[in-house]
Amino acid sequence: MRVESILKPAIDLNNGLYHSEDILRELVSGQYQLFVSEHSALVTTVNPYPRGTVLHLFLAGGNLEELEQLYLESEKYARYMNCKSITLSGRLGWQKTFLKEYGMKPSCIHMSKEL
Repeated sequence: MRVESILKPAIDLNNGLYHSEDILRELVSGQYQLFVSEHSALVTTVNPYPRGTVLHLFLAGGNLEELEQLYLESEKYARYMNCKSITLSGRLGWQKTFLKEYGMKPSCIHMSKEL
């Protein structure tokens, strides 16, 4: 399965802020990282802050079993990059997934309003 079709549902939730070609451009530039399995994909970005870096889980699609393995790969990458934490902004359903088994917990609320 093509990565673009796996990530399309997640990309479509962004209120038109980016398209597939934007994601590809950032992947090619090295700004985003791509973790892929047979039927799933995860896109991350390393965000620098004054007191450390954070790996942000940006886009994900596919099945939860494969995404769990991709998450574990991304966590290894975060440690390699000396990140202080991992963040995710997504639908509330992510709280009920494997992520809680790895210590991920809600830390804030992300709100938006389309103009």
